[in-house]
Amino acid sequence: GDGAEAYWYVHPLLLGEPIDSGNFITITAPTVDTRYYLRFEGDCNVTAALDILIEVHPFPEPDILGDTVVCESSTTEYTVSGFEGSVFTWTAVGGNIVGGANQQSLSVEWTGVGIGILSVTETSSFGCASLAEISVVKNPSPIADAIITQPGLVCIGDMRSYSIEGLPSSLFEWTVEGGTILSDFGDSIEVSWETAIGNYTVSVVETTDLGCTGDTLQLIVQVEGPEIELGDDTYVCEGEVFTIDLE
Repeated sequence: GDGAEAYWYVHPLLLGEPIDSGNFITITAPTVDTRYYLRFEGDCNVTAALDILIEVHPFPEPDILGDTVVCESSTTEYTVSGFEGSVFTWTAVGGNIVGGANQQSLSVEWTGVGIGILSVTETSSFGCASLAEISVVKNPSPIADAIITQPGLVCIGDMRSYSIEGLPSSLFEWTVEGGTILSDFGDSIEVSWETAIGNYTVSVVETTDLGCTGDTLQLIVQVEGPEIELGDDTYVCEGEVFTIDLE
């Protein structure tokens, strides 16, 4: 009839007072799935009701898993929890994403020292999006790159010093093949080469006070000495005198 106006209800039997009136309504998103009913009501009669279902989908709650303390120039893998079917968009500040930029897991190569930031935005299949972010502490890596020793030939019985230029607070683990470490001063050692002629190795690994371990550095040491020959095996007759000469 004349003067019909639209009224909105949430009760399926359209009981109680309408929640609003007019051809459209603005509502706060409900917390559960809710069906809304629309009916035009006039002076003489009312229309049949129309309805629309509003489905409520949760916002994602992504959680980044992975190391938050790393070494400079290291590559670290991270994963994020999320809904099936979601799309993940990653951003790294202070590092480079080297794989999986739009996946649920990825690798980051951290550069420099200080604080890095890793963030990911999860967008569910229903278009709901949430951001997760973590801070990553980037500690200095070892700086030693070579074993230092004096030049010259190493002879059997010689003593040689070997050193490394690392961080002042680092620890150094030395390994010597074929020789004997006489003194270990941390960033340097003294080695005695009481061994046979041949090629041997001096190795060292630097570990910083914050736990960052460098590559194994290795030096080949060639030990030289006089070559002594006693000749071929031979025989003597019983009672004879025989002289053995060094050749």
